[in-house]
Amino acid sequence: DDEVVLRKQIKISSEWQEKLDTLMSTNTNHTKDDDMLDHMEIAVDLVNQAHSQSNIRTSGLVILGKKLEKAQHLEERLTKMGNGMTVKFIAALVREANRINIPSRRVQELRKFYKELECWVDRANIAIRSRISLSEIESLILRGETMPVNL
Repeated sequence: DDEVVLRKQIKISSEWQEKLDTLMSTNTNHTKDDDMLDHMEIAVDLVNQAHSQSNIRTSGLVILGKKLEKAQHLEERLTKMGNGMTVKFIAALVREANRINIPSRRVQELRKFYKELECWVDRANIAIRSRISLSEIESLILRGETMPVNL
């Protein structure tokens, strides 16, 4: 019966859309370190689910597909990165990741590193403008030398 098939398709589409809405409404820019869900992996699963379960072709799927493409491109860039990046370059990558908002674990690690980097830069700027102890300066230098960034 066509009506039964159609109802089933609508049910599958609605359930899929709910999963997508949950994924897209998650604010991944402020997740805790222990909440390192791989949102990119979840997005890939959703796309595969949409293609395998039925002929779901919603605007949500189109948007997710485009975001996923951008996330995968960013992931490729992160894979090719090496030491010697600049603070501005890392900041640009983080801004791009925040716009896409489907982070992989690697993107979440980049965000965490960037926060550490910002703290280091802030502390170094304070050290330049004011008097701090020699041990604090040594600590800043040691930490700065371990960072894979051109400071």
